Amino acid sequence: MSNRRKAFEFNFWPGVADMILATLMLFLILWFVERLFFLQHSVSAQCPAELKVCRLDLENVEQDLRRQIILQRTDYEQKLSKSEEQFKQASRCQVELERCQRRQFKMDKPPIITLEETKGYSFETGKATLSDSFKKLLTEQMPNLRKIFQDYGVDIVEIIGHTDGQPTNSVRSNLDEKLEDVMKGEQTSLETLKYGSNADLGLMRALAVALFLKNLGLPEGIKLRVYSAAQLILPDGSLSTEKDRVENPQRRRIELRFTRL
Repeated sequence: MSNRRKAFEFNFWPGVADMILATLMLFLILWFVERLFFLQHSVSAQCPAELKVCRLDLENVEQDLRRQIILQRTDYEQKLSKSEEQFKQASRCQVELERCQRRQFKMDKPPIITLEETKGYSFETGKATLSDSFKKLLTEQMPNLRKIFQDYGVDIVEIIGHTDGQPTNSVRSNLDEKLEDVMKGEQTSLETLKYGSNADLGLMRALAVALFLKNLGLPEGIKLRVYSAAQLILPDGSLSTEKDRVENPQRRRIELRFTRL
């Protein structure tokens, strides 16, 4: 009997300790579950407000970015437009500089080109039609003409027709009615013109040269002017007199003079 009591007394306290420990563990588990549930509920309650604040912040940032992009784009477009205008101005300055360099601010006159009948630039008697040899020689002059245009910066080609002093037949001239149309290159052709004096004939021959040069193709900006000196100016530049009213092939010529506006 004494041995059983001792065994019972010996096993009682560990059992109590185990029960207390189990109770404590159960309490801790319940407390942990309660705290976890409270934390989730608290987070759930705070999230909508925080999300709203975040959305507002994001919208503000997005608006700021858009304003900055618009400002930068506007600034870029303004700078680009200014750069394009500066480039155009620089191009214009470059063109003007090249023109000045070509001219070299020279005040000397461009050379005069004389197309003499004795050198193959001949017309049939009393006519203003260009012969094939005349056209060929005139075409060969084009490189020289272009060089004069470039070196002297000329804008005007003056074409002057000269005749000798032989009297012409008394034919009624029709230049007053048809001259402008022929110069424009309209339906009226050069062959329809009739001259009544050496002045008319010189003008018609100058016009024939002008029309041929125009068809060959002149640089942009070059203008043609036609004149007639008739028999008044001798090849040396002096004025003719009554004694000079004779046939003279050297006097029958076309002069090309170059001027600047």
